[in-house]
This record gives sequence, C-alpha cells and structure tokens, in this order.
Amino acid sequence: MKKKAGIVGIGIFTAGLVCAAAAWGADEIKIGYSGPLSGGAAKYGKNCEAGLVMGMEELNARGGITVSGKKYKIEVTSLDDRYKPDLTVQNARRLVSLDKVPAVFCPHSGGILAMMNFNEKEDFLVMGYTTHPKVVEAGNKLVIRMPPDIRAYASAFSDRAKERGIKKVGAIPGVHEYAKIWMDIFKEEWAKRGGALTDVNPADYSKETDFYTHVTKVLSGKPDAILLIGASEPAALIVKQARELGFQGKFILGDQAKLDEMVKVIPVDKLEGTIAVTPLYHRTIKDAPAFTQIYM
Repeated sequence: MKKKAGIVGIGIFTAGLVCAAAAWGADEIKIGYSGPLSGGAAKYGKNCEAGLVMGMEELNARGGITVSGKKYKIEVTSLDDRYKPDLTVQNARRLVSLDKVPAVFCPHSGGILAMMNFNEKEDFLVMGYTTHPKVVEAGNKLVIRMPPDIRAYASAFSDRAKERGIKKVGAIPGVHEYAKIWMDIFKEEWAKRGGALTDVNPADYSKETDFYTHVTKVLSGKPDAILLIGASEPAALIVKQARELGFQGKFILGDQAKLDEMVKVIPVDKLEGTIAVTPLYHRTIKDAPAFTQIYM
C-alpha cells in the first residue's frame, strides 16, 4: 500500500539504533515519534510519520538490522503533540520511560529544541526534521538534523524574488518557533539585497482558518509578494483568501509548505509565480522517480 510520505532519513540513525539494541536486549527496537497528528498542522505531521513508517517497513522487509549476529525489527510508536513543545516533552518522557525508545523523531523545531534541554541527561537521541540552525549550533551530542539550514532556503528564495522584480514583501508567518527564526533570517537576507519588508502579521497556522484580517493588514502595504511560513493546508487557505481579496502578486513559501499538498486545497493557477521548494517529482535527482513511484 502506497502512502504519502515526508522525506525522512531513517538510515541516518540506524547506527545509533545498533548501539541501543544491545542495551535494550530485545528482538524489537521501538522508535518514538512526537508530532502534530491533529489540528491545523496534522497533514504535515502525518506525512512525516508516514515517511518514518515507510523507512521502518523498508528496513524490516530487508530483515531488520543486525547486531552481533542477531536480527532486530523496528517499530514506530507515535504520539500526538499538536505542534506544542510542552506536549512534545511529555511525549518524549513517556516514550523513553514506558516504551523504552532509544530515539524520538520530531518534525518541528519547538519540540526538538525542548527535548534538547534534557535528552543528553536522559540518554536518548533526538531525530530532528527541521531546518532550524540552533539544532546543530547548541553542541548537543545526541541530536541529528536531517534537512539543510533555513538560510539556504531564505537566501535562494531572496535571490529568486529579486530576479523576478519583487521589491516589497509582506509576511504572514506562523507563531511557532520555526516561523519566528525563518522570518528573522529572511528579513536579514532580504535586506542584504535591498528589498523592503512591509507589514508582518503573524497568524496561528495550527488553530486559525479565517485569515482575512491578517491578509487585509498585509495588503495595506501594497506588497509585490507575500511570504507565508507554516504548514501546507493553512498556507493554501491564506493564498485562497488573498486571491479573493484581489491580491495579484506572488507568494514566497517557507520550506515547510509543500506545493504538491497545497494544490489539493486550491487550484494550481492561484499559485502562479510562487517561489517555493520544488516537489521531489520535478527534481532532476537520480533516485527521485523511483522514490516517487514507491511512496506517493
């Protein structure tokens, strides 16, 4: 059965699990997952969970992992944190103490950074699916970040915006930790290129569905483009509502929002000219077609 998957690198932490297997001494190794499985970011959280599960299934189909000649299967145990770092902490402690997981995967920086406050002391790996720079700058020896840094995206998107003649950018970032740091880095990169940042009106992507007030305030600055930083479905709703209010400019999407998810919510023509991460199936990467065929 095919599942939509966030791209996660389960192979990256196999070495860590090999070390943990001997410690747990069981025929099965559990991996913890804490992410938004309900609320506005649920689609994102479930996609990331699906990617983790697909990686697990692939490893298990190959016979699992081998430690000192003994085979171990992998199991993913998931808990909903609704994109709230305090719930991520609760989930991590529960997964480590009750399920005896050696690693907890989390797809949002707020939860990842919260776990990093105690994971070394409590001896478990934090698997971070985030572009937040602080994750690898803190010196934590038990954390792995998979995607590249936010700055790589913010810099490239700023270059592309200048190439397309965009001079003024308004923004509707989320209120979560990832959105705040993304906004700060984009502001810095955009200023380096002489771009103007007009209105910045944060919104709660995990709770709100009516973004008209935010959009109206941002449109008052007459931007050439609007920067959106948050999950795909709420970002798509903002695009829809901005078009309804007459906005004809372009959109810039933080890397969390995925175009292939957004076109399930709004017609593709509403996204004309959008600057964003290219969907995997459009990339000229050797293994992209095979990955897409298996996991989409």
